[in-house]
Amino acid sequence: ERNPDMAAFPSKHGGEWNIIHTSGHAWLEDLQWLAEKIQPTMLVPIHSLHGDKFSKYFANVVRIRDKEEMII
Repeated sequence: ERNPDMAAFPSKHGGEWNIIHTSGHAWLEDLQWLAEKIQPTMLVPIHSLHGDKFSKYFANVVRIRDKEEMII
């Protein structure tokens, strides 16, 4: 069910809705761009086949094991 307020939001602010698609996996260059822009104090690889390699490309990487909890 569509929320009428949400549907009208873009046009009220001079914008429009666009449909986009994502594969669910980001390219390394895109992750590096994002990390550079937000300067995280901690970066935790989630759902990655290569989480062990993040320290090579990013600062402040913290690894957690499956089912390990982390308070943020």
